[in-house]
Amino acid sequence: MESYTTTFDGWDPLTLEDRPEISIRSYIINRLTREYLHNIYDRSPDLHQQILKLIADDQFAKRQYFRKENIKVEDQPSQVDSLFLNWRYWCNGRTGNVGGTRSTLKKDIKRNLLYYMDRLHD
Repeated sequence: MESYTTTFDGWDPLTLEDRPEISIRSYIINRLTREYLHNIYDRSPDLHQQILKLIADDQFAKRQYFRKENIKVEDQPSQVDSLFLNWRYWCNGRTGNVGGTRSTLKKDIKRNLLYYMDRLHD
């Protein structure tokens, strides 16, 4: 089994035997964070572009990992109700869902945005 080590926030080293939910959830939170970034564009277009670049680099690496491990993630949530958003994924013949309540996802997006802002200052 190959093991993957990355430097992404919330991304643990995985093997094919592990469940990929952490990586998939991190990927989804990054996508949602990228969509949320329009809120800071008016205040600071430069900061907006720098954070977008960091997210794009991380997402590229995650997509490469997903492609290598044959993981597919829906672009839009498949299960939506007033409280929950869930995205379906496929991994080596298995299916599952990752997501959470809207309030939890919003907190995760804000935490993720702060993570990328901190990375800019490193």
